[in-house]
Amino acid sequence: MKLVSIAAWSAFLLAGTAFAQAPDKPGKFYVGLQAGQSELDRAPTAITGDIDNHDFAYTALVGFRFSRFYALELGLSDLGDFPAHFSSGDLGTTSLRNFTVNNVIIWPVDEHLHLKAQVGMNYFEMSGSLTRASTGATTSFSAKSGSYNAGLGIGVPINEHLELGLDLTWYRTLDFGFDLIPDEFTLVYQADATVIQLGARYRF
Repeated sequence: MKLVSIAAWSAFLLAGTAFAQAPDKPGKFYVGLQAGQSELDRAPTAITGDIDNHDFAYTALVGFRFSRFYALELGLSDLGDFPAHFSSGDLGTTSLRNFTVNNVIIWPVDEHLHLKAQVGMNYFEMSGSLTRASTGATTSFSAKSGSYNAGLGIGVPINEHLELGLDLTWYRTLDFGFDLIPDEFTLVYQADATVIQLGARYRF
């Protein structure tokens, strides 16, 4: 899946370059694809072990540019899979997906540079599993909830159609986790996530 997403991102950039000399004036609708790294900031817990809080992340988005200074974006993000090897020998995996609706404020600094700030809501789905070392039994779980996000970004318009950029996004109050209480398996703690991504947007 990760290799497929990287290949798709590369194909998107090549396609944008191929159309870079398109003479028609672009409209307000655009699509984008981003890829980078996510980091979870988990709330304190008594669970100990080797917990991996970093993974590859990617986002597909569509947007509408209402003016030079404002756009509305819808995004679908995969923030990654986060394995955990606990001191008890148990093995856990947590996966996180997001659907976002973001307001984007744009400050054009120059013809080929602008700054961005965003704030929005995200509806996320967390899923995972825990395999007990003592029995070999695997328990799966999932949860859905809403939270909010904020971000900053830099955009580099190559021409009227293609823009490259760097975006930093903070996702706040993501409710998930698991507890290793004997004979129980419950969601117990919250986490935030920070995601940094390189990407491209193409205006039609």
